[in-house]
Amino acid sequence: MTRGAGEGGARIAAGLAAAAPPAPSRPRLARPEATVWTRAEGLLALVLVFAVGSQVSLLYHAPLGALASLALFPLWQRTLATSGWVRLLMGLLAVSAACGLLLSLLARSTHAISTYSIVERSLMLACLVGGLGALLYALARFTPATVALVYGLGMAAAVPLAGINPANPWKFSLSMPVTVVVLALLMRRDRASLQVVALVGLGAVGMVSDSRSYASMMFLAAAILAWNRVLPRLVGARRRWGNLFGLAALGIALFYFMQFALLQGYFGEVTQQRTADQIERSGSLLLGGRPELAASLALLRAHPAGLGSGTIANAGDVYRAQEGMAGIGYDPNNGYVLNYMFGSGVEVHSVAADFWLWFGLPGLAAVIVAGALVASGVNRALRAGAMSGLLAYVGIRFFWDLAFSPASTSMRLAVLAIALAVVALRPGRVVGARDYRSRGSSSAMSQSSAT
Repeated sequence: MTRGAGEGGARIAAGLAAAAPPAPSRPRLARPEATVWTRAEGLLALVLVFAVGSQVSLLYHAPLGALASLALFPLWQRTLATSGWVRLLMGLLAVSAACGLLLSLLARSTHAISTYSIVERSLMLACLVGGLGALLYALARFTPATVALVYGLGMAAAVPLAGINPANPWKFSLSMPVTVVVLALLMRRDRASLQVVALVGLGAVGMVSDSRSYASMMFLAAAILAWNRVLPRLVGARRRWGNLFGLAALGIALFYFMQFALLQGYFGEVTQQRTADQIERSGSLLLGGRPELAASLALLRAHPAGLGSGTIANAGDVYRAQEGMAGIGYDPNNGYVLNYMFGSGVEVHSVAADFWLWFGLPGLAAVIVAGALVASGVNRALRAGAMSGLLAYVGIRFFWDLAFSPASTSMRLAVLAIALAVVALRPGRVVGARDYRSRGSSSAMSQSSAT
């Protein structure tokens, strides 16, 4: 009797509790000013990215977008808290500018000094900091595909302003912005097959446009992307730097394949003849095509601490450089060497050598840190099975420019490569297409390799 009454009372209490209206929740007050500010910040970030990509400049060839971003340093400096390597790189760039000035002052007794070059190259470093800050500021709010697309559109918008180079419109004016825009658009779809097809197609355009290095980069990026989709099934996630070793082997194999194709005339008779002449002259396609490398080594042996950002090469420097270039079979007595390379300073057509000669050992250290950042980002994307065609392209281009391209024209893609690599290194995140996708170790690997 007592037990039945107890059960009945429990049922009644449960019914009353279920029928009782829910406790009113405390209303959350909207903060319209926060929403407006967030949207304004996002718009400002995209405008900065577009401006940095356009590279529009006035005085001293300093891009206005990067200067504007540098002026807004208090706004984006908090994004640097996520990466000690980025802070180290920016610190080294600041020290490099000071060292370039100091070396120039120390060289006054033996060399002429160009104040214009000191200001121009110091601003180049400052704009590299500003451009990288703008991209990281935007990448904290938007996906890498969106940021890269806006950056590429900025590059494309600058083409009419600068004018199309009639000597080779694709090679000198259109290839870079078109490539970034196309690969960024396809990155949003996250379809590896479409990206591979696009890379091969762009490489074919490079073949018929006398762009040997560009075509090689496109084909190598396509091979990396295709290889990366099955890599997790083959080696798993435990190999750390083995991916980069495999990547290097793939690059070497493609180099010899491309050299064979060039000599067989697949790129046209003119390119075939030029390639054969370069190999016959120096014994190597790289040395024959980039004789500035020999000049760089000769100058660095003579000035291991650097020359300075405003130091103009004297007669002894020019003689050493010409002697080094003549040693590989190249005739250095021409206007390119005397006017472009050493007419108003020192330009050895290599980011690494330029930074070393202009900014001394801090410049070399900045190059090493930037290279380590990009290599680490690419390696992590490979391990996660999350490589994109765009990251593959800018990564390859970054290391090519370190060795074989002038610093003044290489900063545009270098800042994009570093920014994408920094995103790839963020804990639990990779450079995804639609968002910053967190991936587990094994299950996510198999999922990404199946896409």
